[in-house]
Amino acid sequence: SAEPRVVRRGDSEGRVDPALLRLPHSRIPSNVALHAAQLTAAQLRQRAGGDEDEVRDRVHPGGEVEEEPAQGAAEDDPENQAALCAALGQDLGKSQWEAELTETTQLVGEINEALGRLGEWMRPDLSVPSVSNFGGVCCVSPEPLGAVLIIAPWNYPLNLLLGPLVGAIAAGNVVVMKPSEYAPATADAIAGLVPKYLDQDCFSVVIGGAGESKRLLAQRWDKVFYTGGIGVGRAVMRSAAEHLTPVTLELGGKSPCIVDASADVSNAARRVVWGAFLNSGQTCVRPDYVLCHADVYDVFVTKLVQEIARQYGKDPHATPDLGRVVRSHPGHMGSLDVMVRASSRFVVHGGDIRPSENYISPTVLGYASDREAFEASPAMQREIFGPILPVFAVQSLDEAIAMVRAREFPLAAYLFTASWDSRRKFASQVEAGGVAVNDVILHVTEHDMSFGGRGMSGMGGYHGKSGFDCFTHYRSTLIKLPFTFYEFMRYPPFSPLKKFIMRLALRFPSLVKHSALGTRLAVRGGFLLAAIWWSRTQHFALIWLSAVASMVAYDVVAKVFRALTLWLLVGR
Repeated sequence: SAEPRVVRRGDSEGRVDPALLRLPHSRIPSNVALHAAQLTAAQLRQRAGGDEDEVRDRVHPGGEVEEEPAQGAAEDDPENQAALCAALGQDLGKSQWEAELTETTQLVGEINEALGRLGEWMRPDLSVPSVSNFGGVCCVSPEPLGAVLIIAPWNYPLNLLLGPLVGAIAAGNVVVMKPSEYAPATADAIAGLVPKYLDQDCFSVVIGGAGESKRLLAQRWDKVFYTGGIGVGRAVMRSAAEHLTPVTLELGGKSPCIVDASADVSNAARRVVWGAFLNSGQTCVRPDYVLCHADVYDVFVTKLVQEIARQYGKDPHATPDLGRVVRSHPGHMGSLDVMVRASSRFVVHGGDIRPSENYISPTVLGYASDREAFEASPAMQREIFGPILPVFAVQSLDEAIAMVRAREFPLAAYLFTASWDSRRKFASQVEAGGVAVNDVILHVTEHDMSFGGRGMSGMGGYHGKSGFDCFTHYRSTLIKLPFTFYEFMRYPPFSPLKKFIMRLALRFPSLVKHSALGTRLAVRGGFLLAAIWWSRTQHFALIWLSAVASMVAYDVVAKVFRALTLWLLVGR
């Protein structure tokens, strides 16, 4: 059959057959799936025959229509969780617990955070205008961007696809999701579950490889969110530039870990082993190499070996707690094999490679002070993305920081130390997407902190409120009366008095805001002073109770006035 025409903005005659949107999305052709995403909020409003608030309620998880199914999908259906964990095990060899820890439970937290705080995030912000707009009302209100494309990687194929989706839904967007073709079992599981819990007119999943991704990127979007490698990130940005589409790129890079001479070496080794070999080393914020102070280098390497044995046993191949290298990615296992074999004389632990099983044991490469071999090693030429950890001995913290600064900005940087001076120096001189001191990776689990890179490690961030902001346009609105008493000052002819007043207004724009704050403080101060004065001659408790009640009443009236103003002027 002929390929359906893609609906574009401004095409008033373009219509999407609703029957197309009811096709099984697990195998829906990408050109058809595009129709679902290219329905902007305005187009949805026209089709639904309702207003913008009704459309927003359809898309938001906080509305009555969507909230309960979303919560059921995340928390109350063990069958779904079991299916997703099984798919993750098939793609990456993840155990049930590791899949829950790094994928499903993280998503539940993200969903609960959005459900609990969505009202706060959506609330428009009223403010007192500057002097030049005295007598008006300023309002900043969040608006959905529109049609969003999310492209996910294979290393955390569930979390890194549905995590951004939470922010996109919370902000009120329609979304097309493109899971990685290198995690096919997880992609199929997601494609089967999404239509059960989300409106198929607004959310769809496209299954396919690089060809489908190119066709998706050739379309016009309001936002593209990509997680993956730097090379594809460049291609995504080039495609988005054709339509001036904003992008968020979550890339990667070589995240350094510095172990200072003052560090608790045992604790550092325990946490580095956990972070470096989590998900078989296939984590974008893992410590990708360690710069250890020479005074503690030997002890640290010994502790690393002991911790590997303690966490994964004498035979890591037998433990369910160590995953496997991604099974469906052509060439990735081979590149890691070459990386280990090229540095075989520096292997101090591990090095067991079984290509037929996609297995590499936790491997430590110890370069001691051989900087030439360390920097020439294949493991230091790119992000490893496998269970291989190079360790190099430095003579000082300054040397370690200089080596980090000589490279591109990493997605994360870590320091283990007991010295406050070292912490201050590290924080002021090391530039990275995120930083953790005396731990690794866990900073990305904080919903109140944005997660994202800078430079070659990415741009933009998400998680919690940052995820909502990522897919939101904050529209500024100024509402003024038809006439103000100072109206004549803005129009020519300009007398010296007019010029003086206008210069004053433009040089001190916050004068009215400060005056409003002073008024609020003066009212509260007046209540307190009156209470102090009258309590000298009257009933003490009654006077103070009246003062407190008056201040509370003042605040209540102010909030009611604010809400009424929003409702009358902005419609929220």
